[in-house]
Amino acid sequence: ASLIVGDEAAKDRRLQAAAVRLAAAWKLSELAGTLRDLAISEKTTPTLQQAALDGLVAIGGPASKQTIQAVIQSSKSMPSRIFAAAALARLDSTAGAAAAADLLTQVKSSDDVGPLLEALLSRKDGADRLAAALKTKTPPADAAKMALRYIYSIGRSDQELSDVLSK
Repeated sequence: ASLIVGDEAAKDRRLQAAAVRLAAAWKLSELAGTLRDLAISEKTTPTLQQAALDGLVAIGGPASKQTIQAVIQSSKSMPSRIFAAAALARLDSTAGAAAAADLLTQVKSSDDVGPLLEALLSRKDGADRLAAALKTKTPPADAAKMALRYIYSIGRSDQELSDVLSK
């Protein structure tokens, strides 16, 4: 815990991120509050925020899910929102698909949607859930093309999802 917050954490950010990853690997639920604070803080570096989000996924639970949803809603940075939605997809594929559909309506061509799609497509029901969510929130053509390119680049051809994105 002292390597995540405190004097030691301020000295070496790489060590801090490694300590967060270790807390996640060990599923130290007593550090969940600290990870939540890191995930939400606007001062947290993107690398550390991503490690904190991964830690919340590993620890799980309703409080972790709420924190991840708060990051999706409140963050000004699209990459942070994408990583948070990917984390949510690993916890709850339905909620993650809904968040992904919402974010796909807002992404720009410079945003990398790969982590988000990867998190959903790695779930057994992820492609179907995303296809269902995209039926209610249609992304712009450029976002749909980016998603299709990513899906095809990893060798996937989920028919229903491809059809929805192609429309």
